[in-house]
Amino acid sequence: MVDEVIQIQIGGDAALLTGIAKWLTKNNKIDQSFIDEHTSGYEALDAWLRQQSWPDVERGSGISKEEIINIAKLVAASPATICTWGMGITQHVQGDDNVAMITNLLLLMGMIGIDGAGASPVRGHSNVQGDRTMGIHERPAQKLLDSLERVFERPMPQENGFDVVSGAKALITGKLKVFMSMGGNYAVAAPDTSAIQQALTTTQLNIFVGTKLNETMLYPARIILFCLA
Repeated sequence: MVDEVIQIQIGGDAALLTGIAKWLTKNNKIDQSFIDEHTSGYEALDAWLRQQSWPDVERGSGISKEEIINIAKLVAASPATICTWGMGITQHVQGDDNVAMITNLLLLMGMIGIDGAGASPVRGHSNVQGDRTMGIHERPAQKLLDSLERVFERPMPQENGFDVVSGAKALITGKLKVFMSMGGNYAVAAPDTSAIQQALTTTQLNIFVGTKLNETMLYPARIILFCLA
């Protein structure tokens, strides 16, 4: 059963979590014994939460103070809380802050190390770990580059590449002439889908390798190579 569904504004996660934590600490709805025994830095967090104004929290989250307090009361009444999130929480400029505030909230409530509670990050892509194992990384280690040169007897690029966000910016600003995607749905999974789709019409070559069609291949797909998983 779903008790509450709220629609925060884009990038408003940390602000919402801050408002919940602010109400919980101010109204002493936290697990002080757990905090004293298992955490550090509570005083600094509490002082910071007191400094955050409700107008700023409302502006940042796009949610009214009353709605945030209602959610905080649900959190306070819960005997066991699990926070589950996907890549949408982390793929923001403030992604670290988002995860930190989720963790802070769980620690404030003593929701770590007990049955039916805790942090539950869900992978958005099944091969996020596998590609790193195979060396697909925008900042490959020198040891890997040296091994590739030795095996393939060819020089390897030594400059770092782009991650998802910086790659999107490079694409939008016209710094990339060729776009090659091995699986995934880049334009949809990355921030600002419409801007990336438009940018893909300005490249000289787009190559897509995948097991099935997706939206990114339509803007425009010059070469599509299908493969078997």
